[in-house]
Amino acid sequence: MSVITKTMVLIPHSYTTRSSIITLEGDGIIVIKIRPGIQETVEDAEENLAAVDMLAGSIRRPRLLDLREALPISREVRRFYMQPATRNSATIVALLVDSTLSRVIANLIIGLTGNSQAVQVFSDEQAARQWLRQANAN
Repeated sequence: MSVITKTMVLIPHSYTTRSSIITLEGDGIIVIKIRPGIQETVEDAEENLAAVDMLAGSIRRPRLLDLREALPISREVRRFYMQPATRNSATIVALLVDSTLSRVIANLIIGLTGNSQAVQVFSDEQAARQWLRQANAN
């Protein structure tokens, strides 16, 4: 039986927003899974980034961005993600793709990140996770 006292603080490990499911996993990787069929807005992007920030706390963490079911993003959403504070909030990012469309989206994201972080594109989720763990350990 678990006991919760007034001094305990429960910290969620996952948030579901309108456009994404965002999870902090036990190995420290933040996984952002884009929900299918949803056109992301700037408001969605702001909400997603706020959820990532709440999960990460003050630690820059590696991210796995699952784009396999993502729709293309608008110019306004791309501008939001191009902001320096947004671009620099992760240590490294693995982009998970499985189609030509998700690969195009991944290439747009790589173009937005500049040289401030390491970004790799993967079609195999386990390979992406392994790369994140290895790169984060260095």
